[in-house]
Amino acid sequence: MDHLYRNNSKHRELFKVDTRNLIQQGSTELSQIQKVGKCRWKQISRCSAQPKIDSSSYFDMALLTGATSGIGWELAHQLSAQKIPLIVTGRDQKKLFQLEKKLGCFSFRADLSLEEGRKKVMEVILEKRPTLMINNAGMALYGNFLSHSLSEQMKLIHVNADAIIELSYIAGKTLKSHGKKGVILNISSIAGEFPCPGMATYSAAKALVTNFSKSLDYELRSDGIRVLVTILGQVKTNFAKRASKNKSFRRQEPAISAKLAAELIFRQIRKRKGVRIIPHYYSVLLPIALSMPSQWICKKIFRSINNRIG
Repeated sequence: MDHLYRNNSKHRELFKVDTRNLIQQGSTELSQIQKVGKCRWKQISRCSAQPKIDSSSYFDMALLTGATSGIGWELAHQLSAQKIPLIVTGRDQKKLFQLEKKLGCFSFRADLSLEEGRKKVMEVILEKRPTLMINNAGMALYGNFLSHSLSEQMKLIHVNADAIIELSYIAGKTLKSHGKKGVILNISSIAGEFPCPGMATYSAAKALVTNFSKSLDYELRSDGIRVLVTILGQVKTNFAKRASKNKSFRRQEPAISAKLAAELIFRQIRKRKGVRIIPHYYSVLLPIALSMPSQWICKKIFRSINNRIG
């Protein structure tokens, strides 16, 4: 843990800067701060938004699913930057090799839509006993329920629901049986808060993830194990393009970058915040939307999804 403090010594010094006091003390000290330039001010802003570092915020091992693209890719870099020993998994073997080479992490290929893929991840959890488990892998399908094959719908359930339950079970059981504290973080979606015609199975699966995570967090908290859930809105990744099966895709709503989403998720982990909605403006819009008639919500969502895929 000492190396984390050494690596962040400059940042910890910036924490000590109280700009208001400097203004009161006069322009002399302010001029010293200004010399560091715009880049330094960005560092100050970034650091001031981060929670203070303490040993309980770090983990002896992290396991991340869905690491080969989008938010998973950025989370892998976030965890590596914090010097947390890392195991990553995904379906793209080439991208896994790239992460291994760049980050020095351990990787293995696993398709969570298959039972053997989920068992492979469970075996790694039992062997390595990660104190941070991030269930990030996910998939969606845009379009009417009956326009997709049953096998496609079940594949979505296996990735978005079965894997969450199975991996959370093994991770929680392993931590508890060895008397270890830790964090399980599950990625959910704002789609799980509404009925979503046009992505009915995905919406149902994410509703399960959100409520399952909240319930499990209550059950395991007394054992020092936290189960957190991130409820995502629009993020700039290839997720929606894959959901539309590479058809022409038009994003309607404003979206944040995958890098920013990963930074906010890691901040949630460090703060042990049970539920976080990203981007934040969804937390303002959600209560308003939920107060509207269900049929009105369905109409708006169905139209939005159809507009995305042309």
